[in-house]
Amino acid sequence: MSEFASTSSGNPLLAALSAEQVALLVTIARPVIAAQYSGGTSTWPAWAYVAEQFEDENSGSDALVVWRSLPTVPGLNDGITGVPGRRPYGLVWRGDNHTIDPTYEERVGLSIAGFYQLQRHNRAPLVAKALLLVLSALAEWEAKTVRADVTGPGTKDVALDEYTSWFSTAHREKPYVIMAEVVGQCLRYEYFLISMLENQSGWSVRLGARQLRPYLDLGGDVAAYLRNVVDSAGAAAAPKEQPTTETPAPRLAPVRRLSFDNFHPRVQAAAGELFADGHFASAISEAFKSIEVRVKKATGIDQSGAKLMASAFHPTDPPLDVATEAGQSGKDEREGFQALFRGAMIGIRNPRAHELFKAEDPQTALEYLGFASLLHRRIDHAEQDAPTTTENI
Repeated sequence: MSEFASTSSGNPLLAALSAEQVALLVTIARPVIAAQYSGGTSTWPAWAYVAEQFEDENSGSDALVVWRSLPTVPGLNDGITGVPGRRPYGLVWRGDNHTIDPTYEERVGLSIAGFYQLQRHNRAPLVAKALLLVLSALAEWEAKTVRADVTGPGTKDVALDEYTSWFSTAHREKPYVIMAEVVGQCLRYEYFLISMLENQSGWSVRLGARQLRPYLDLGGDVAAYLRNVVDSAGAAAAPKEQPTTETPAPRLAPVRRLSFDNFHPRVQAAAGELFADGHFASAISEAFKSIEVRVKKATGIDQSGAKLMASAFHPTDPPLDVATEAGQSGKDEREGFQALFRGAMIGIRNPRAHELFKAEDPQTALEYLGFASLLHRRIDHAEQDAPTTTENI
């Protein structure tokens, strides 16, 4: 998709589209729009369906070429890790950003900006307004009911089903209701990061981290929202001013915040792309899998999971000695870290624990990855102090 350029010509997300670009957006939205009017059920289409339908209806046009031509702006830092741009924001979204272009089975859909561009097709501007009304209402609720500094247990998960009434009144002439499933899939890819959760009962939004503040006081003004998006994207892309020598440097703590960029290289290699793309559950799983693989390779022990960790970090004569002190203090360290490594396998690495990470919560995911980084650094220490033998050369 085309890159963002800050020009005086106006908002690139509101710029006039070519006939082919509009046709592609219509093709993507058609299954969802049709299902809502017919009272049926639907979800966002796979790219294979979109490409085939579009090229059948637009002879001589290449769906992928048109997709790439759609305007975008740079993605926003997530505000927690400082990782730049999880993904560009534009008129469309895709379910997986691990490849340059959409794959055949990958789900694609429209953003609020995309729906707004279809103002003369399928009543789409009403969809954009309704989606923004949902976010504004949730932001207002969060501002009134949740303290700004609340984290963890103080958060509140709100089911999107509670807000479908916004959609039933969005069109005066005919009832118009969009399923919460479709709403959830759309909102999770909006420009300003939103913690979305999906489980068997449907989609929910996690309130409590003040992530919805950008949606306060917007009501249904989609144009104002998209101006805020472009302004924010321009500010994020602008070069940072360097402090002058006359200005004293601010006093900072040694570590101001937990940052993915400072995690152990093995955690970055195993989980970096997944975390940046918002696949938090998979990122956590891969990070702790990398610990298990490393310990097994370093020790040669033919075990797995908690049993492997119990043997590798045994308090007496361990194959990997994580202790930094001698005597009783060292013994206590070995026992403590053996419990931590075993606990990581039982409570996190174990596939049954994967359900713990269904919530799309970047802060929680970051803290789990920080734990994985700590364990890797203790293994570094153990390997550095390990005696040189023919087995580990």
